[in-house]
Amino acid sequence: MYRKFLPAAVCAALLCAGSAPALSQQPTRTDTRAPRGWFEYFATDAGGSLAGDRGGVGARLLLRVPSSAPLLARMAVGGYAARLPGGPGNARSEYGLHTEWTAPGLRVLDPVLTLGVGAVRREGGWVWHMGERITRRPVAEARTDLTLAPGLGARMHVGRGVALRGDLRRAFALEREGVDGTQVAAGISLAL
Repeated sequence: MYRKFLPAAVCAALLCAGSAPALSQQPTRTDTRAPRGWFEYFATDAGGSLAGDRGGVGARLLLRVPSSAPLLARMAVGGYAARLPGGPGNARSEYGLHTEWTAPGLRVLDPVLTLGVGAVRREGGWVWHMGERITRRPVAEARTDLTLAPGLGARMHVGRGVALRGDLRRAFALEREGVDGTQVAAGISLAL
């Protein structure tokens, strides 16, 4: 299981170790400048039934909504893409639009509400073959389904412009035979 989150953890450790002077310059409560957005790299796992026994990796680019309204000023909108390898019916790519609202919290820990609308492209699948015996065979065709994925997350600031990010999302298929399930992601956020 640790192999799933190892790339993000190594990246976070290297960034933190390389910018030791930045770690001593923690943002203060009087520092009200919010970043223009975030670039996030994450390791993800969509559960054993959907992604096989391996997780995948992904990235998000989020830009803050320019607004003088306090509620809208805490919103960010962007895109995401993720790749989860696996066998027939389990390998998939995810991409779409991501929006999030950062709740007022401590300066070090920001709770986040998220909503993603996107597509899941599954490579291959399985079909039952009726012969002398009933067998299940892989099929090479790809299928793309639409999903809606609300979730909760948190961003923990570890230095100026660097944060660790964790998310828990539940994807709902918008089509009858679409992919849905729970997804856990953890990674690093870099302020723009």
